Amino acid sequence: MPVTGAAVAQAHAPLAAASSPRAASTADRRQITILFCDLVDSTGLAGTLDPEDLRELIRDYHRACAAVIARFDGSIAQYLGDGLLVYFGYPRAHEDDAPRALHAALGMLESIEGLNERLQRLGKPRLRVRIGIHTGLVVVGEVGEGHQEQLAIGEVPNIAARLQAAAEPDSIAVSGATHRLIRERFAWRDLGRLEMKGVIHPIPTFGLARQNVAGAENAPPKRLPKPIAGREAELALLADAWAKVSAGAGVVISVSGEAGIGKSRLVDALRERASADRKSALVLRCSPFHSTSELHPVVECFEAALGLACAETSAERFGRLERGLRESGLGSEGLALLAALMSIPLPAGVGAPNLSPMVARQRTHAALAEWLLGEARAGPVLIACEDLHFADPSTLEFLALLVPLAAAAQMLLVLTFRPEFNPPWTALPGARQIHLGRLQGEAARAIVARLTGGKALPPAILQTVLANTDGVPLFVEEFTSAVLESGVLVERDNRYELAGELPAGLIPQTLRDSLTARLDRLGPARTIARHAAVIGRRFHRDLLDAISTENACSVAEGLRGLEAADLVHRVDAEPRQYEFKHALVQVAAYESLLRRERIDMHMRVARELERALPELVERQPELLAHHLTGAQQWARAIDRWLAAGQRNLAQWANAEAIANLRAGLSLLPNLPAEERAPLELALLTTIGPALIATTGFGSAQVGEVYARARELCDVLEGRAEFFSALWGSWVYHHVRGELGAGQQFARRMLKLADDADDE
Repeated sequence: MPVTGAAVAQAHAPLAAASSPRAASTADRRQITILFCDLVDSTGLAGTLDPEDLRELIRDYHRACAAVIARFDGSIAQYLGDGLLVYFGYPRAHEDDAPRALHAALGMLESIEGLNERLQRLGKPRLRVRIGIHTGLVVVGEVGEGHQEQLAIGEVPNIAARLQAAAEPDSIAVSGATHRLIRERFAWRDLGRLEMKGVIHPIPTFGLARQNVAGAENAPPKRLPKPIAGREAELALLADAWAKVSAGAGVVISVSGEAGIGKSRLVDALRERASADRKSALVLRCSPFHSTSELHPVVECFEAALGLACAETSAERFGRLERGLRESGLGSEGLALLAALMSIPLPAGVGAPNLSPMVARQRTHAALAEWLLGEARAGPVLIACEDLHFADPSTLEFLALLVPLAAAAQMLLVLTFRPEFNPPWTALPGARQIHLGRLQGEAARAIVARLTGGKALPPAILQTVLANTDGVPLFVEEFTSAVLESGVLVERDNRYELAGELPAGLIPQTLRDSLTARLDRLGPARTIARHAAVIGRRFHRDLLDAISTENACSVAEGLRGLEAADLVHRVDAEPRQYEFKHALVQVAAYESLLRRERIDMHMRVARELERALPELVERQPELLAHHLTGAQQWARAIDRWLAAGQRNLAQWANAEAIANLRAGLSLLPNLPAEERAPLELALLTTIGPALIATTGFGSAQVGEVYARARELCDVLEGRAEFFSALWGSWVYHHVRGELGAGQQFARRMLKLADDADDE
């Protein structure tokens, strides 16, 4: 919860554990952004001030910072002397926690500057601060005995503190991890790589350029135009609408779709077209930071269109406003009302209208609408209202007035929002609606190809990207970028080749906040989502009931909540079968569990599968193997991976056999040496024929497998696999033309056969 003024009065008290919206006893693995702020030369201050004055000064500083932090829904985890440790993303996640942290940091600098002006008048010393921000994975929950605190454990807080110590006074330093999440919103200075004791790799560090500080809270993301794949029909509809508006008509279009589906990308394409035609294009951009700020997107748009932010004095601001409204035909009352909305003092001789608050509000909305209609009278105009699901109530009230007027003006009004938003105005006859669905395979592949520069990804990696992103353009872009940055691919002339294992459960850092925020909004249903995620992307209600630590009523209520949030849906053919709508949501829910919780839940699933579904386990041994692996039952898991590989091999499913057997081989280091060797030999002599079938008799992989199998046979005397190891070695060397080595293995096979006959 955000820190309130009353809480700040306890200057050194950590955020109360009871403030969390979830049970205090839980702990999570999650990505959060941590801000660390500290006073510069606090020791010097202590040496020049009476302790009582110093205490009041620090209290004022804490109050100023806490007010800003609360505005961006951060939580002060600890007051550390004159420093503050602040979390963005816990106890409540947002899809934009890194930007919130940066906006809060900028706001803190601005508030402290205001505090310094007051301190200067009182003859007190000036305060200066340093701020460091870092984003990463932590485990966050209760620590301590008796007096407990909700703290994040991991290297993220330490790195944030080190960044703060390295920052210049009155400046902000962010890590490369945070910079990747907010780099398009601001201009930056590269501060190089920071060496930190205990941190293996130097941390890329960036400083915020000073020109960003003024008005940065309202700065929109700096989006670069990008090609659009798979939206040809929607682009054609928008182009047709713009043509109609250019010919004198008015058109209203609603564009709805889930987060990341491409609504803003379509608006950007339309703005490019209007710009190419040298026509007006205005954007009202709603913000989650200002969902309670009256007419915030309208004021922001108005200020940008009239250049009010560039004016240095109130008189200059009023002059720009007056000139901008002159062609709209607004009288003195409208000018005065809009000046009040923009917080511009009226010059001498210009009186404020004597109106009741309700009437003033209505006439202000009417004046705004008249200004926009005046723009349309001068020529076709595009007005885009983005992210209405974040809009403040006054903006929605104003749009309810504007929407019917736009349909009768030379105006294209485009309204974008997520499916859960219900417009408060009545649908107009002839108004168009676009619902953006997910991209089909070819369009998603086109996005991947654009990001790889046309170079082909390995088929297995491409399939992983497509399977995990479900046709959501933002997911496709970010997941592909994460794969390219993972270090497991080697770039060749016209393709990428796999040079390592793709990290399991890979979630791009840029998507973690958004996914975690969706889960946090679930309340108690979040627990059910986590339990279901252990089973897999698709899960059966009966199995969930059996393994969940919650009772059946809670499971049913949780599933209803997940369906209502559009995170899971029922599989049509099986009414008690459910599926996570997004693969990455399932991964995010799973990864939020602590390791010990995962182990326990996987063991529950494995036991229930063996008890209730023995035929399924027999048909799909890899299913049980997966959960035994998660439960860290290494020997049993390897045995089941081996059984899965043998079953695949019998059905000539060689690629599946290789994948399952490699999964078993990867677990061998977890076993003692005496248990490891016989299982490794069985896995190798099973994977050998599958590799021969897929890579050829003479491939290096085949040679390595059978060489290792022979080594194990020399140690494990009398093993039945010895003949298979010799046969594979003979085939490998014979195909490669290494006849001497081949004959050697042939003689050993014959001797082995003779010995068997003698017995």
